[in-house]
Amino acid sequence: MKRANLPHLVFSSDPSGLMILSKFPVHQWSSYTMKTKSPTENYKRYALFAELEAGKNRLAVFNTHLSWQLEEGKVREEQVSELLAFIQEKAPSSETLAMGDFNSTCKTSEIRSLLDKGGFTDSFAVLHPDAPGLTWDNRNPFAAGSSHPLPDRRIDYIFIRNASVLLSGLAASDIVFDQPSREGIFASDHYGLLGTFKIKTGE
Repeated sequence: MKRANLPHLVFSSDPSGLMILSKFPVHQWSSYTMKTKSPTENYKRYALFAELEAGKNRLAVFNTHLSWQLEEGKVREEQVSELLAFIQEKAPSSETLAMGDFNSTCKTSEIRSLLDKGGFTDSFAVLHPDAPGLTWDNRNPFAAGSSHPLPDRRIDYIFIRNASVLLSGLAASDIVFDQPSREGIFASDHYGLLGTFKIKTGE
């Protein structure tokens, strides 16, 4: 973590698989266990929150991973409602990033809820309105070899809300790790999404 200049780690004891790495110190953090559970999953879903101290400013960061079955949009809608309530409890007016694997395309009602009800902006769509931005791509053998075949989709996001000092300067939002190594190996079954922000010096 220190070699990557991300010395601060938030990782819950809950079996969520979620974490937040940060170059900024962590002021507070908490984990939320979602009440909405998929009938096809024998495990729970979670959201992880950290408030970061970025100089004189605070940044609220949320990470989550929603249920994955294609036909379970209603389940994800309810999980998004819980996520928005958690965000409202922890960071009602803070500059906020909400990110993770939402297992939903940008046209679904669950993602529309984040944009319309939650007041979030899809960082990738802002800079690449016509690009598919696939993060689940069957060109990747780890995706194509899944035990449950799924179509190519953009399902990973970085959402922005209340952009001010820290988040108003969105400079880039790019798909990363979408090429194999020299040995032909991809980093994950998903491609990554990297957001870059220009922060005013001294803010």
